[in-house]
Amino acid sequence: MNGLEQWAERKRLVLVRFFFWRPGAEAEKTLDGLFVFSEQWEESIRSDWRGPLQFRLSRKDIRATLNTLLHNEELYEKYRLCFFIDGHDECLETCEEDYHDMVNLLLGWVNVAPLDLKLCVSSGNYEIFRTAFEDEKRLQLHELTRHDIENFVIHRLKGFEICSYADSAA
Repeated sequence: MNGLEQWAERKRLVLVRFFFWRPGAEAEKTLDGLFVFSEQWEESIRSDWRGPLQFRLSRKDIRATLNTLLHNEELYEKYRLCFFIDGHDECLETCEEDYHDMVNLLLGWVNVAPLDLKLCVSSGNYEIFRTAFEDEKRLQLHELTRHDIENFVIHRLKGFEICSYADSAA
């Protein structure tokens, strides 16, 4: 995290981690889970010495509140935010939102505060993600680790005896 801490300078660094997982619970496969900032929510509940407040917020309220927060210039006077979002392609598309809407949402966040908000988003190699995120701002991990993967496979396969189907039938 040293690079992120340097980037944050004298501002407080806020890390948000979210992992989309399609087989998971509703909050793990939809944007609703991302909007809640589950780690920060759990931390605030643990640190509060009073009992938890009994109230419910609608999805619309949560989204509007987050949007208001991220568009508030005062936030960036003291904080720098970095979002790590894994498995963006595992987010469940709905009739209300698809990948295009999700990409626009994330890019909108960065456009509000490009010097104070960073995104690190992983996803499958879908066309929508390839066109939305510029080549120079995108890493293809399988290309970066190709040599390591080849070495691993070669090393693991050296001990196996390879024979054809005809040899095994004889």
